[in-house]
Amino acid sequence: MTATSGLVPRLTAGQLEVFHMLAAGLTVSQIATRLCRAKSCVSMRIARACLALDARTTVQAVHIATRLGLLDVPASTGGTP
Repeated sequence: MTATSGLVPRLTAGQLEVFHMLAAGLTVSQIATRLCRAKSCVSMRIARACLALDARTTVQAVHIATRLGLLDVPASTGGTP
């Protein structure tokens, strides 16, 4: 069940939590600190979510998750006030 198979993949609550933080611009180290987890735990959540989404990079995975409606990321304002 991957993003390219036509079915919406299931991500765990932990994976979604990490992806929300990634989408907000946090680094793996910052996420690990906020969650009181090891960086390797955060990295594993990212890696498994990338596999589920059939993504090659974290940026691609966040984009796919957003497109599929798994993440609610506010639209960019383009840097203009």
